Order: sequence, then structure tokens, then C-alpha cells
Amino acid sequence: MSNTKNHAGRKWFDFLRIFALMAGLITFGCQMRNQDITRPVEQEVGSMSEVLQVSRELDKPKYAGIESAIYYHHSDYPIRSTESHTRFSDNMLHEYLGNFETMGILVRDKIVNPNRAYEELGFDLEKAWCNYDVQKYVDDSRKADNQSTAAKKSYGAFEELAKYCLQKDHKTCSDMDKEQIIIQ
Repeated sequence: MSNTKNHAGRKWFDFLRIFALMAGLITFGCQMRNQDITRPVEQEVGSMSEVLQVSRELDKPKYAGIESAIYYHHSDYPIRSTESHTRFSDNMLHEYLGNFETMGILVRDKIVNPNRAYEELGFDLEKAWCNYDVQKYVDDSRKADNQSTAAKKSYGAFEELAKYCLQKDHKTCSDMDKEQIIIQ
């Protein structure tokens, strides 16, 4: 008799063990699914946060003059200081373009969604990249650094992101010159 009770108890124990294992697997599966749902949302929030941080930096008063010079003029408008004209120093240009380079690196490293960067900074990137003095400054920086690898070029991430934005808008730098900025 005790053998039968022992056998029935063991079956009951095995059933509980299997039930507990199944409940654990179901709970684990639900948690993993929940993580899969929240991870992209968290990444998008982080992505947008990074983009807004760079956008706020570019909105600082110290960049107002250089942005105005780039935004409201054609790409051939000189923005670099020369012996005969005082405009913006190479140091100011370096700081300004450094923000775009930072955003490009964040996009390249998949920390920021390129569409988020495009939505918030696309026009800024396009206008800056299309300016002749900006391109001349970038070329000068590359020559000074004696760089040949495309991925490691000075301002290479800025260039990639600006060209991405232009491509997304189906525009060229000539098209950017045709756009009029309306000051309100």
C-alpha cells in the first residue's frame, strides 16, 4: 500500500515539477517578448535625445552668424575669413562642423537612427555641406591630416550624413541654391 501511495505521490510531484517548469518558460517567453517590444522604443528615445542635443548645441547664439551666412545665401557665399574679409575663423568653422561630424559618427555607429537625424537636422546638414567654403575647409583639413581612408577622413561622417540627406530629398547642391528661405 505504501508503495502505491509513494508512486502516486511521485507522479503528483512530477506533475507539479513539469507544471512549474512550463510556467517558468511561459513567464520567460513573455518577458523576452516584452523586452523585444520595449528595446526599439528605448533606442528611438535615446536616438531622438542625441539628435536634439546636437540640435540645441547648433541653436546656441555663438553659431547664429555662421548659420545665417550659410542658410540665407547661395553655396558660393564666402564664410571663411580671408586677408581682405573678416567672416568666420577656421576655429569657429571647426566647432560648427564638429556638431555635424558628431551626429554623423552617432549615425555611423548606429546609436542614432539616420532618419531621426535627417528629420531634425537634414536641411542644416545639406546647406552646410553644399557651401563651397565648407567643402574647401574640409578638403584643407583632410590634406593637413594626410588622410586617405574614406571612413577615417576628416569630417567623413558629416559628409556621409549630408549626402544621405540630399539623397533622401532627391536634391543636389544646385537644387539647394534654388530654394528660398523665408524669414518670418
